[in-house]
Amino acid sequence: MDTLERVRSVNSLADPVSTLWNVDSATVFGTLRWAENKPELQLFVEVALTEASSWGEVDHPVLNATKPPIQACVVGHCEGHGTITLEGCARYNVRGTSDHINGKTIYTLYFLPTRIWLGTLPADEKAPITGITLLDTRLGGYFRSPGFKSHYLSPDERADVFERLGTPEQIWCFHQDDGDPIKLGMTGFELKLASTISNSMSHTTGYGVQSVTRLDLKPREGAPREECERVVSQLQDLLTVFSLEPFSFLSITFYSDDSGPLTLAWQLGDWDKSFVPPMAHQILVDFTDQDVFRTACENWFGATETLGLSRWLYCKAIRETNNGMARFISVAQSFEVLGREFASAEKRVSKTERSNALAAIAKALEQVGTGEYFATRIVNLVRSSNATSYPEVLKDMILPVAKILTPDHLEQAKSFCKLVADTRNNLVHMTDDRAELDAAFARVNKLSLKLCYWYALVQAHHLGLPLNRAETFLVNNRTARHGLPNEVLETL
Repeated sequence: MDTLERVRSVNSLADPVSTLWNVDSATVFGTLRWAENKPELQLFVEVALTEASSWGEVDHPVLNATKPPIQACVVGHCEGHGTITLEGCARYNVRGTSDHINGKTIYTLYFLPTRIWLGTLPADEKAPITGITLLDTRLGGYFRSPGFKSHYLSPDERADVFERLGTPEQIWCFHQDDGDPIKLGMTGFELKLASTISNSMSHTTGYGVQSVTRLDLKPREGAPREECERVVSQLQDLLTVFSLEPFSFLSITFYSDDSGPLTLAWQLGDWDKSFVPPMAHQILVDFTDQDVFRTACENWFGATETLGLSRWLYCKAIRETNNGMARFISVAQSFEVLGREFASAEKRVSKTERSNALAAIAKALEQVGTGEYFATRIVNLVRSSNATSYPEVLKDMILPVAKILTPDHLEQAKSFCKLVADTRNNLVHMTDDRAELDAAFARVNKLSLKLCYWYALVQAHHLGLPLNRAETFLVNNRTARHGLPNEVLETL
């Protein structure tokens, strides 16, 4: 069973995994199963009935090692899956059943793991990682199949090869990409694209072969797993932003000299977040062009904390909500944070200017006899306000893109910026004007999707990527297109 099959098997357990599990220094029987789209571990602890007379007096190594708020690491081994490590198991329920005939009490302990690993966690969490393999069968829309070549029988070429192989109809070859490694900004990490093959067998449909795009990461020397996970997360965010789909890799395998391969099969927050793979025309930029992907990677990684926060807010909105109002507020906030980085310098208020203004305002309020409470409140509002105006921030980011895409319709872009700013103010501050509030609620669903589209455009422009696919992306992308007016959608 290959890595992808093991990951799929763990994430779709038709039958529970019942085996012996190690908790600290104790070994107990237990079952790992899926309930309501999340994993649940049940451990069974047997104690003498006299010891269980009072719950507070039970002394058992498993009970002691998993007592909340402890989040224990539980390790089991079973045929077909190998070693399974459940990291950060939080015990959320205990049920006791007493057998007075045999004088025993069996406690069933219920756990929700934070992560499921295939393999054993190294003793040293900071042990350097030497390599990372990212596998996913759904990356065809992003990269197609790099390194894949199909050969047919020809009377002039390769006839001897086909004859030695029994004269097959076709030969598939998966070559390592011979291009230069792609540097991930200033992180010290390098990436290479390749294709591998995944095979499966079903008693109903027979054998299946699937081309799998593989991303191989070479970390900087001495990089611990925590740093590697951050880089992988940023790569997932990159693919999320330009497809407007909540992407995460099916299989992430870490290699180190101190232990064997360690594959992340599941982590808390991943359930019920199925990624629908986009086709090539549903992605804003063409990552099959190695130069485009190289430019994106070199400029995406190593972003400032402000830029990273903006992208995190945006991807969180894409991944975690289908509610139009929640999505709009989150993406609008990501634009506000992005403006701290992209807004023109002359429109920013410096710390010195703010301090001088605060002193002048406080003095003026005192001179006109304003009460201390109200004066302090006004000064604090100014102190906590943004360094830039939100409508101005939007225009500074969106208009440069609009000048490239629709130079003859800049007024419409300005009107869009004003509409977004007004809607944000009406929803966040809940205006007393009921008509304005109702109008904001009525348009927020479509406006949130259109705002997602513009965020992707702004990011692509900032990274120096071509915007030649913007129009087809808007029409074809599953998320972006629903930001179009209904009368337009009806014609598509």
